[in-house]
Amino acid sequence: MSNLNVNWSLADASAPSPSETSQQESDVGYRYAGDMPEGTASEAEKQVLITALVNWMRKASWFAGTIGQRLKVVRVDTSTSPDGNQKKKTAEVECEVVVEEDMVNAFDTLHGGCSSFLIDVCTTLPLIVLSDEKWGSGGITQGLNVVFHAPARAGSTLQIKSSSVAVGGRSATARCEIWDKKRQALIASGTNIKMSHTGLTLNKL
Repeated sequence: MSNLNVNWSLADASAPSPSETSQQESDVGYRYAGDMPEGTASEAEKQVLITALVNWMRKASWFAGTIGQRLKVVRVDTSTSPDGNQKKKTAEVECEVVVEEDMVNAFDTLHGGCSSFLIDVCTTLPLIVLSDEKWGSGGITQGLNVVFHAPARAGSTLQIKSSSVAVGGRSATARCEIWDKKRQALIASGTNIKMSHTGLTLNKL
């Protein structure tokens, strides 16, 4: 796998300028440390996805920022329908993260709020792979449905598998499963309905 070179110019319009990026990186010390993910997606699609993730998590002081900064994208796959219709293209993204102290509850297991955060972020990633002017920034979560299946102890490595379900002009749906990698136990699953940023004035929401 080749080393990943994050290019901020591939992120959405809200990405910081080069001078802002330099200041933020020096303040936060966050650089994506993983290699280019495996999978059938093109290198450009993988690059856009990682750039968006870095953009979202560039400040550790943001909600769950230190958790998001530990996410590693390990695989990105895309597929089209047998007739080659690009509008029916789908994407699957697999991430990994180790459960650490800032992710657990009083019982030393993964907190449900953290599971919901991971599902919210990771279900957005397949939409980034399928990005256009409407979905390049990931959209806004409109409805998040999460089911909790089993606990995950501190120290466990989580496999987070997300896939696109339907992508339209105004809304999109993706689903996600969080697995304990070692035990191969399903920890949580969820569905995310997203609304496009297009036409919205975010400071009025």
